[in-house]
Amino acid sequence: AVPYGGVGFINELFGNFVAWTYLTLQGRMDRVKDYGGRDLELLDAGLALDMVISDKYYLLEKKDATGFSLKAYGGRSELREDYQASVESSLSTSWSPVYRLRLVPALGLYYTSSPDRLHWRYVYDARLLGFFGDYTASRWKNTAGLDVELEIAPRLFYAGPFVNTGFFLDEEEHWDHKTGAGLKAVWMLKNLDLVVYYGWDLTAGPADGGLYLSADGYF
Repeated sequence: AVPYGGVGFINELFGNFVAWTYLTLQGRMDRVKDYGGRDLELLDAGLALDMVISDKYYLLEKKDATGFSLKAYGGRSELREDYQASVESSLSTSWSPVYRLRLVPALGLYYTSSPDRLHWRYVYDARLLGFFGDYTASRWKNTAGLDVELEIAPRLFYAGPFVNTGFFLDEEEHWDHKTGAGLKAVWMLKNLDLVVYYGWDLTAGPADGGLYLSADGYF
C-alpha cells in the first residue's frame, strides 16, 4: 500500500505538449516473507516528484505521440534505518518515414541508491523482452528499444519486428549487457489495445523464445 498526499500542477508547454507535475509525501508499507531468512513489516516514507510531458491528449492518432516521464524519490527506509533515493524515467516517440510504417524508439532508466534487492527492479521486464525464467534484479538499469510497426488494417491492426537492449548492474554489482528481439502484433480495439510479442535472446535464437501479452485500456 502507498498512502500519499500532496499537490499537482498542469501546464501547457510549446506546441501540443502538456506537463503534469505532482509533488507528494508518501509512505510505502510492505510485508515481506523470508527476506534474508526474516519475515518483515516495513514502512518507507519520503518525498516524491512525478512528472509526465506528452502531446498525446491533443492528437487524434495516439500512436503518433511523444512522451517523457520522470519519477524521483528520496526518503527513509526502515529496512536499514537509512536514507535512500531513486530515479526512474522513460522517453518514447514515433516517426513515420513512409505511409503506414511507424518507427517507435524508446529509452528507459532506473536507479536507486539502496543496496537492498527489495528496492531494485527486475532486469527482464516489458522494456527488455526475450529472456525467460531469469529474475535478475538491478539497482541501475538502462534500456533502449526500437519497434517497427506496419499498419496492415488502418487504425486496427499493426505488426512488425522489435529489438531491445539493456546495460545494467547485475546482482554482483558487475555491468552486464543483453539484447533481445522478436515480432509484435497490435490490435487497437475500442477502448483497448491488445499487444502480443514473440521475443528471444539474440545470442540464442527464435526457437528459445516465448510469448508475451499486454493489454491497455483507456476511456
